[in-house]
Amino acid sequence: MVPTHFIAWQSREVTNAPRMPDQASIADRSFAPVAHVTRQRRLFELIKVGDSIWLAGCYPVLSPAAASIIGRIVVAEKTMENSVLRFAAAPGSYWLAWNDASQLMKTLEFDNKGIARALNVDVGIAQQLQTTRKVSNAHCETLEAYASEIRRRPMIFVSYRWTASTDVMRFLLPGLEAVGYSVWIDRWSGPRRFKGGRTNQPENIVKQLLSTAMGQCCAMVAIVDENYYNSEWTSFEYATASTIGVPTYGFSDVWLRNAYQANDLIDNLRDVLPRK
Repeated sequence: MVPTHFIAWQSREVTNAPRMPDQASIADRSFAPVAHVTRQRRLFELIKVGDSIWLAGCYPVLSPAAASIIGRIVVAEKTMENSVLRFAAAPGSYWLAWNDASQLMKTLEFDNKGIARALNVDVGIAQQLQTTRKVSNAHCETLEAYASEIRRRPMIFVSYRWTASTDVMRFLLPGLEAVGYSVWIDRWSGPRRFKGGRTNQPENIVKQLLSTAMGQCCAMVAIVDENYYNSEWTSFEYATASTIGVPTYGFSDVWLRNAYQANDLIDNLRDVLPRK
């Protein structure tokens, strides 16, 4: 039987790594999905073991994208308790780096009682995906190819101070994507507890997470504001990159804003960052 593909919408403020037993740390569960949990009871019969649930969402504070593909959960097993469905993730499930999937979502077609229909371009993507939808068979390969392309790209770790440079992310992330990189950034690639600025985890566990992520990257981009080197976390990231041999490219936050306003950001990134 050919696996079926579904797309479920999730808010990035509250999701990335589903909850696990207390002994599992954020460093253990941030690099692959564990499960998809929902109260849409109709999905229990609809989604089978071996099917794929693609998680889509957005994080407006961080990104201008109307939609991103968060990751893929290949269903290993399914359970339902007290009207809560849990689809456990099998090997081969993965998270994706930040991406702007707005155009992709407009081209995909979804099965609606046997008829393939695209989303309404005049209505918000999030609004239309509040109910999990089945991807039409003809478009499953398109979705898989999109994810494969993102996973092939070299990854860059972005080091920045939340209070000083969050606004820069709104144009830096699309810029890095435009020149062919994927991005590891704490508030997208890290677990849910990062979203509101609270980790509820011991400092050594957070440092383990950051160090592991950095070791998977080809370079680090540091957004340097006037207090970058005095911050506990950005100074840790800068020192760790040096220790493990990850090349660091520092950009002033002021310079990045000016380059963006002058429409020179992408060309400058392409000139400075390592060739892929």
